[in-house]
Amino acid sequence: MGSFLYATDRTNCRTNCQRCFKIDPHEQEARSGYGQPLMTRLVFHIGQHKTGTTALQRHLASNRRRLRRMGVLYPRLPGWRYAHHALFPYLFDVEHCDPYVLRRLGSSARQALSVSRAAWDEICARVVRLEPAVVILSSETFFRAANFAQMARLGRVLREIADEIEVICYVRNPAELLLSVFSTQIQIDAQFQGPPPGLRKDVLQAYEHVRADKLHVLKFSREALEGGDITQDFCTRFLGGKPGIASSNRVNTSLSVEAMIVMERYVARQNASRNESMPLRQQIFRRLLKRADRLVGEAERARLLPSAEASILNECTDLEWLERNYNIKWSGVSGNLHGEPGESVQGSNVSIRQICHFNADRLRKLDRIMSWLSA
Repeated sequence: MGSFLYATDRTNCRTNCQRCFKIDPHEQEARSGYGQPLMTRLVFHIGQHKTGTTALQRHLASNRRRLRRMGVLYPRLPGWRYAHHALFPYLFDVEHCDPYVLRRLGSSARQALSVSRAAWDEICARVVRLEPAVVILSSETFFRAANFAQMARLGRVLREIADEIEVICYVRNPAELLLSVFSTQIQIDAQFQGPPPGLRKDVLQAYEHVRADKLHVLKFSREALEGGDITQDFCTRFLGGKPGIASSNRVNTSLSVEAMIVMERYVARQNASRNESMPLRQQIFRRLLKRADRLVGEAERARLLPSAEASILNECTDLEWLERNYNIKWSGVSGNLHGEPGESVQGSNVSIRQICHFNADRLRKLDRIMSWLSA
């Protein structure tokens, strides 16, 4: 990826682009047809986590050439072939960046920031060179509640490449979200920690300071999505169905509840032994467990116990706010309408057995197969 030298004042990049990139004025006039830069719309997709973000990102990345022919730019950045996590250190800040993202970008925070800045410069250069009608940036790392000054700065930076900004956020049933987070987190750590109970409200209120032209907050559920599919819904709403692919194959494969119980036990033992080779051992064990899970046969969809679901929803402090401001409500969900946090089901003493339905017979079969595979 090449680097690009910008003028000191980057706040008016689209006006100064001829000086910054030495584009011939006659060439610029010929591209636009009327001597003026084409209007560019930025679709800034921020997640939320566990709302089909990876499936959507891979779908858009696999259709980059088709999108370009239609005037849509979905840029490829360092570190990831399909998502735009690399932009986080520059657009937000290095201090609050996910350690995993930092490691992928460089050996130090300073290097990661440099790579992130260069990635943004590359996007600016492509917008000037290609003049797309639409630019799409997508990363669930953008779903964060930065302070208002940072969010105002984010808005100014995004205006460097766009005349119109649309922020897109899908939100999920809090109980389903927490279970999905747990199914991923349990493969790394035995402690159950989910997102803060009022995070949706905090993030969306922060994004109001970006001063985007539109802020779309959408319900993530099969009945609410166009065609029951996140990619079809996104492309229909924001690209007019341009990529022309009705649906996508599911990318993330979840463990069954029984497999999560097995994984939870294993991770707890590994943490207790403080084994230095734990990450590699967990990776091998996880692969064997997924294989065993398939061998046992089809599992029931993971379901929370009613008491656990009630506790999770009672802990949420922003459900009424979401319904009042964005008309988002999940059937059968009332939540904590007074904004007072309830009793938490999160913590190191909470087991997946305590919060989910599981099949004891299937669990025994899974244990037997794992013993055979691990022998």
